[in-house]
Amino acid sequence: MSKLRLMTPGPAVLLPESLAAEGAANFHHRGLEFKALMGHCQSHLRTFMGLGANDWPLILTASGTGAMEAAFLNAVSPGSSIAVFHAGRYGERWMDFARAHQIHTYEITAPYGHTFDLEEVKQLLTRAVSLKAVFFQDSESSTGTRHRTQELVALIQRHQPQALIVVDAMTGLGVHPLSIQSGIDVLITGSQKSMGIHPGLSLLGLSERYLNQLHELHLPRVYFDLRKEFEAQQKQVTAWTPAIGLMGALGTSLDRIHGLGGAQVLQANANLLANSLRAALDHWGIPLFSKYPGDSVTAFMLPEAGAFIQRLKEEENLVVASGQGVLEGQILRIGHLGFISANDMAATITGIERTFLKIGASYPHGALAKAQSFLDQAPRL
Repeated sequence: MSKLRLMTPGPAVLLPESLAAEGAANFHHRGLEFKALMGHCQSHLRTFMGLGANDWPLILTASGTGAMEAAFLNAVSPGSSIAVFHAGRYGERWMDFARAHQIHTYEITAPYGHTFDLEEVKQLLTRAVSLKAVFFQDSESSTGTRHRTQELVALIQRHQPQALIVVDAMTGLGVHPLSIQSGIDVLITGSQKSMGIHPGLSLLGLSERYLNQLHELHLPRVYFDLRKEFEAQQKQVTAWTPAIGLMGALGTSLDRIHGLGGAQVLQANANLLANSLRAALDHWGIPLFSKYPGDSVTAFMLPEAGAFIQRLKEEENLVVASGQGVLEGQILRIGHLGFISANDMAATITGIERTFLKIGASYPHGALAKAQSFLDQAPRL
């Protein structure tokens, strides 16, 4: 069987040199080799996340949900009030944390595939009493939706200036222009997204303001106590045993991104790939699921989507994602982030169209020609 193309929102296409570095990392996590690797990763992450001199990148051995929980536990105090904006399966996890710890929460929701009404956000922020933090996603990859991050940040700063702003950017960093210096206090991503390596590491960019409040009373935590992690990582080690191989892979991936010209190159690539797929969908007459699509993932509905996804894998060697929860088996989600290339997207469009022919679906042919102008502009990764 030919090698599968991973066209999901994560794990995305894996870098071969990073896989090699993962296997070659054979040293102790308290030794000089690890400290040098940690320092190297920290330096590149500062640029990738747009950190200022007094901000800090933290690397956790955990899934993205672990990073979300860490950011939550170290921002919220017992008895405090927070706000959560969510419109998809990933955004709902902020509410899971709030309910588990019985935190008073002001909540704004939007239907799947939509984003938040800014006037409703303004009204909530105006009436809320002294919020400790506000939590939302940049990219809700369960629906292919991008929220209006900078407009939300501006509203929070105007009406709740003391509130920490925590943004899950798992599929946003490396895709959309995001920076701690734009007023965000926490940016979260994972190793299997734009970094192009296996899952297992989560990355947090923390503002100076967030770091300064770590000494305050917060919710109970041990492994996710970011005071301990910050203290350790200032010395180029970790508080707990890290995934050493993944750290080696991360260093190599960050080198590759730096050599390409930085996150801006990945952002441009994601935008062009998103536009190419959407040109194909328009040719087929298939609407996007999201009313506010971002560049990290495109979602669209198909009859018997689950069976179609399975045929793509078995017959075209293409792995795309289905929906989650009520959307499982209803939609296809195709990623554009990280090191997914123009060739990968061309093969995906061709494979989808070939599968339409096999099942006798009456979608018009020739979608790749409609997408080619975007693919021709994509950078060589």
